[in-house]
Amino acid sequence: MKNLNRYRVIFMLVTLIYISGCASTTAPQGWLPSPPVAQHEGFGGWISVGYHTGDLKRTVHGELIAIHPNQVFILTAQELTSISIDSIYDMKLTAYNAEHGQLTGWTCLGILSTISHGAFLILSAPTWIIGGSCVTGTRSREPQITYPTRSLEAFRAYARFPQGLLEDIDRQSLKPKRLDAKISVPTKAPESPQKP
Repeated sequence: MKNLNRYRVIFMLVTLIYISGCASTTAPQGWLPSPPVAQHEGFGGWISVGYHTGDLKRTVHGELIAIHPNQVFILTAQELTSISIDSIYDMKLTAYNAEHGQLTGWTCLGILSTISHGAFLILSAPTWIIGGSCVTGTRSREPQITYPTRSLEAFRAYARFPQGLLEDIDRQSLKPKRLDAKISVPTKAPESPQKP
């Protein structure tokens, strides 16, 4: 009975470590679209930028609007912010919601199912833990790109204006994405019956 309690404690600890290993984002709940919706909506990806202002380090979070040769434009909840590229030391963009929760659930169920394996649990549980954590961790990082690991050009495709902000655009008119806005994925129109 003591061994069973030990196994339970080990399972809980490993599961907590496993779940905490997934990629994180600063995007508000519900802001990131699903992969199919991300292909059709007109918003940029969610970005977190670390930059220097004098001796201080600051961070700003928001939607990537555009990248110019010397500036990055980010739309926060309050305003459009421009940051000098020379002052940036770190950036992380999340393009869409990886929806890795299902993989986490299946892995946790797999780990729990090894309780029925008796002594072989020592072999089967680590297999679920290692395999599941690798797959889930990889899936959670798919929609993310980081700087300086990747060049600024890699970020441009995920901006609301990939070509850059036009001179005649009213920057005050740019509004953040509404969290209650639902973007529907276009579906194929039903085919009309052909005439004989």
